[in-house]
Amino acid sequence: MTLRQRRALTVAVGLVVVGALAWSLRWVVGGRAIEIVDPVVRRWAAAEVARLSDGSYRLEVSPLRVDAAEQRITIDTITLDTDPERNAARAAPLPTVQLRLHHCVVEGIALDQLARRRGFAAERAGCDSVQVVAFVPEDVARDTAGSGGFLSLSQDLDLGRGIPFLQVDSLLFPHVRTALSIAAGSGRGTTLAFDRLGVRLEAFRYDPDEPATRRRPLLSRNVTVSLDSLRGNRESTDRTELDRLRADLASGTVLLTGLRWRPASDALADSLGIVALDVDSLDVAGVDWRAFLTRGDVLVRRITLVEADLALRASREPPAAAAGERPPPRAPTWTLAATLQTFGRRLRLDTLDARALVLRQLGPRDTLRTVVERVALHDFRSDPAALALAADEPIGPARVVLTGVTRASREATLTAASVAVDLPAGTIALDSVRYAPEGSDADFVRRQRSRRDRIALGLGSLRLDGLDAEGWVRHGGYRAGLLVVRDLDLDILSDKRLPPGRPSRHRTPQGWAREVAPRLAIDSVEVHGRLQYRERGAEAPRAGVLRFESLEAHVGNLTSTGSAATRFAMRAALMGRAPITLEGTLPLGDSSFTMRYRGDLGSMAAEALNPFLDGAIGARFTDGTIHGVRFEATVTGGMARGEVVPRYEGLWIALPGAARSGFLSGLRRAVAKFAANQFVVREDNVAGGPDTPRNGAIRHRWTPRETLIQFLWNGVRDGLLTVVKR
Repeated sequence: MTLRQRRALTVAVGLVVVGALAWSLRWVVGGRAIEIVDPVVRRWAAAEVARLSDGSYRLEVSPLRVDAAEQRITIDTITLDTDPERNAARAAPLPTVQLRLHHCVVEGIALDQLARRRGFAAERAGCDSVQVVAFVPEDVARDTAGSGGFLSLSQDLDLGRGIPFLQVDSLLFPHVRTALSIAAGSGRGTTLAFDRLGVRLEAFRYDPDEPATRRRPLLSRNVTVSLDSLRGNRESTDRTELDRLRADLASGTVLLTGLRWRPASDALADSLGIVALDVDSLDVAGVDWRAFLTRGDVLVRRITLVEADLALRASREPPAAAAGERPPPRAPTWTLAATLQTFGRRLRLDTLDARALVLRQLGPRDTLRTVVERVALHDFRSDPAALALAADEPIGPARVVLTGVTRASREATLTAASVAVDLPAGTIALDSVRYAPEGSDADFVRRQRSRRDRIALGLGSLRLDGLDAEGWVRHGGYRAGLLVVRDLDLDILSDKRLPPGRPSRHRTPQGWAREVAPRLAIDSVEVHGRLQYRERGAEAPRAGVLRFESLEAHVGNLTSTGSAATRFAMRAALMGRAPITLEGTLPLGDSSFTMRYRGDLGSMAAEALNPFLDGAIGARFTDGTIHGVRFEATVTGGMARGEVVPRYEGLWIALPGAARSGFLSGLRRAVAKFAANQFVVREDNVAGGPDTPRNGAIRHRWTPRETLIQFLWNGVRDGLLTVVKR
């Protein structure tokens, strides 16, 4: 090897050694540089926070420590506090924040890049524990709507010429304690709190030259949140268990499994009556995290819920007023708009798919259990500000379909194959509805201590068209164009073997309109189906049946407001044979009980009523023809006055232990009274008979013990009695 070659090799080896030494000492040199500039950096950071907040926030950072061997920079404590006086002096106060970060580490700093003033870049950074307590006033939450919220930087950081940008590949905070409260104008704020939470920010980058509109949420490509096996309680009473929680800001998703919540008796949930909540799985997609974290708005693209069970405490009835005391004022009418405005946040849900939902309402004597196999909701919208303005779609073009609905108590069960509400179309549809007490007739009677009618109802379908969704949402009104009920099957059983109980008190139609349905208005109602009344006498072996087949009922202008009267008309076939009609007018807006009605029963053989008489009183018609019965009356101030015109001939009835007697129309109570008192019955009441035909007078006053149907029947019955007695 020549001398020139040996010199070249020596120079090369020397360069390698120097390079190796420089590389091995880079952290020592960098660490020393950091130690030198540490006070400057901390003063700059504190000054920058004070500048951006006009002195409302104070930042304190403990000295930086450099571990050359581990190539690590450690900061023991970082604190951020709010100066309440300086913050209150601002024209627009900032959120009140208390931030504590402990044992923070930065690794993988690109010192060469930092030395060449090409920005601050690091591979990893994070803190062992983070504590955040924040309160966002109502004005701040509202004012940040356009700017993207208080979590975004309202001004650019002054990084200085030496650090043109900040970049960290991975920011990790494995243990975060958060208590975030956002105020609302209603006085009820949004609270978000976690005791143990893991947060990871990927590709965090802040570049002052980048437009704010292009910056990512929280200046990161993605933020993920994880929570596993949470077991918590508050004062040993409020218990929360959560198997798993995953949230991803980039995809806007949340996955929650195994939630079990038992709120404390003094919690906010108590005011809502919540006793327990269990959720097997909740999958949320398309969450607008920025809107939620800055304003408390809930904007979601899709929610999938599987197996949820919510237990509510039944509302308690207010105590009755003592004698001489004025009754408590009626509670204001509930409206959906008022509830949404009280919540005080924007809501948007594009799609909800919920399956196997259970709602339990726990009462002092019974539990009402509602099960829904599936709920599908689309396009629900709510904006508290917009709710105050007139709009055709105050909650959006919402559509909801419930399938497999069952609502059961200890006494009865209500089922529906489906319930569909389409607000844009203004329609509500129910299919295959059934309501019936539990068990058979005998089971029902065994459960009763006093006489009570057993009512079973079936509907093939119910359709409501022309629904005024805006009126219902804003004012709690129920207005629609047409209500059609098809395949009605109504069955009523009265068992006279039971002792009579305390009589029920009923409202007049006008009283019902004022107290129960003050905002009801349906232009037209149609009912198609059948109904039957069954009655079992105290000594009868079976119940008698009175049937009304091929029922067609029409109601027009069913409204509780205005001066126009409600019109009604009904046509049916009594026992499937004789046509019977009833029609009239009922002004529901009047202050007193007023109405007009008239009816007509067609011709039929008297024996057609025997299926009812057999069970009701153990009697039978043996002969006779009912040619017809007409009646008409006017009700003024609860007093019915009118006329009943019966025409019949050759009526004979056989009663156990009584002689044959003539009678009219199978009236059980009249027959029993005639037989007991040995009245003489007018056997014929037609023209050309032995006596001149007679008409009866209707004179009957309504009592609170009567329903509307009983009131009409009792008036006609009393008029008939004056005719059939000779």
